[in-house]
Amino acid sequence: MSYNTKIFLGILTVIPLILAGIILTTVFGILIGILGEIPAGYATDTAFMISNMFVIIGMAVAAGTLSLALLIYYIIHVVNNKHLDNNTQIIWILILLFFSAVGSIVYWYMNIWREGQ
Repeated sequence: MSYNTKIFLGILTVIPLILAGIILTTVFGILIGILGEIPAGYATDTAFMISNMFVIIGMAVAAGTLSLALLIYYIIHVVNNKHLDNNTQIIWILILLFFSAVGSIVYWYMNIWREGQ
C-alpha cells in the first residue's frame, strides 16, 4: 500500500470520531441554550431546533455509514493479512467489532501504517 493511501485511510479512520465529538458538542450546546432560556421565560424557536436536528442527524448518518464501511474494510483486511496468525486475526476482529472507532485507529497504526517496517 502506498504512503498516500495509508495517510488517506488514516484520515478516513479518524473522521467518525471527529464527527461524534462535533455531534456531542452540538447537542450539549443546544441543551445548554434551551436550559438557559427556560428560567427567563423565553420560548424555544422551533425552526432553529428542527434545522439543528437535521444537521445532527445528517452528521450521525455520515459518521455511521463511514464507520460501517471502515469496519467492513478492516475486517476484510484482517482476514487477508498474511502476517497475522489465526488467533491474532480472531482477536483483531473482536476488537474491531466491540471497539469499532478506537479499534480501527489502533489496527490502522499497528498493521497498516507500520506495514513493511
